[in-house]
Amino acid sequence: MISGLVLKYLNGECFVIRRGYETTLPVSTSFCLTVPIVLVEEIDLTRKADPDMPLEDAIVTASTSRLRPVFLAAATTILGMLPLLWDAFFQSMAATIMGGLAFASLLTMVAAPVLYYVFFKRSKGPVDNSAKMVA
Repeated sequence: MISGLVLKYLNGECFVIRRGYETTLPVSTSFCLTVPIVLVEEIDLTRKADPDMPLEDAIVTASTSRLRPVFLAAATTILGMLPLLWDAFFQSMAATIMGGLAFASLLTMVAAPVLYYVFFKRSKGPVDNSAKMVA
């Protein structure tokens, strides 16, 4: 939301709360939640595939493999919203979604690997997320 407001300011719009902000919350939330989950899963899979790989190398390898899909997903949505910037009715919603996705994609590709390193730098192996059934 804040990045959408910054984009509105740079676009020369005044701050008016419209229906656009109600629809941008689910879009931004779903993107901000799924991308780090997939990235953390990719880091875990990389660590399971090569247990002797240092944590830093696993994070860099997984992050670089997920970089293109994340930015392409954000870019297609941002470019799809571009024509709506010239529509008076959808301009607020489009600016908010475009700014939110741009900021969210940058934030998740930087913050998620850093936080993973901070929390798991002491662990020796990958995180085991598999559920074990006790009969």
